[in-house]
Amino acid sequence: MQTSTTDRISELPDSLLHDIMSLSMTTTRDVVLTGLLSKRWRNIWASLPYLHFDLSQFGEDEHHKFCNFVDAMLKNRESTYLHTFRLSCVQFHNVHHNISTWRWISYAIKQAVRVLRVEANIDADFPWAMFKNESLEELSVCIHKNKLGRHQLEKLTDDTIYLPRLKKLHLEGNGMCLDDAHFVELLSGCPALEELWLDNIEFSLFPTISSASLKRLMIYKCDCGYFDLIDAPNLVYFNFCGSPSTLASYHHVLCTPSLIEAEVVLSGTDQDVDEYLDLILNDFSVVQKLRLCVQVG
Repeated sequence: MQTSTTDRISELPDSLLHDIMSLSMTTTRDVVLTGLLSKRWRNIWASLPYLHFDLSQFGEDEHHKFCNFVDAMLKNRESTYLHTFRLSCVQFHNVHHNISTWRWISYAIKQAVRVLRVEANIDADFPWAMFKNESLEELSVCIHKNKLGRHQLEKLTDDTIYLPRLKKLHLEGNGMCLDDAHFVELLSGCPALEELWLDNIEFSLFPTISSASLKRLMIYKCDCGYFDLIDAPNLVYFNFCGSPSTLASYHHVLCTPSLIEAEVVLSGTDQDVDEYLDLILNDFSVVQKLRLCVQVG
């Protein structure tokens, strides 16, 4: 009996190889290294529609090497469909490196990227172009606090926000601050938004969440501000993590008659939990599914 030595995987079309690589490889660097194993795979990265660059894969003294790698990949990449662009470079701490970061983001935007995920510090002008894009369907911006402290997104205006196809928006970072006016303008520029995730965001005033399209709302550790109104008539899922007093403050502002499922993680003292727990349970008494976790400390 003869054993077949045919490489079936290499016979697959590029589109299927792209899917295999995107599911099995952690980053674009892994894809490039895998290309060394087969002549057929050697240049498949050049048309890959999923790009993921992670600075943590490089040494602490290899920031320049990382920049050269990303620049070379984007320069030599074929001008094809770009579905996802992920960039993680929180270790950057100077203006020169962050200018490179914004240049890479601009490349993705020009390629009509569908999913954009950025995790970075803020030491240079923010890439506002990511908030004015007709192709984006999912946007995740995670800003880590650095020596500059919090970063006010004061340039978010109706002239800089236009995301007509955006369905998922994730804003995270204790260096990001939004006030009422800018937050309202951000949501109004996302008419198709279905999922909003706010994680550790500072609110300088009392923002309003108003969206007829919103179906899923996640609020994590946004205890430094309170919402003036949460008006989401089609909301079916609500996830909250924070203090009992913050969630209790939503008692008169949470206008979500369609809510089906809620997941709540309360973190506070025994006194905080005892004071607000009954009110919170009453607010969610009509939901079909309620998962409640209390962390006392």
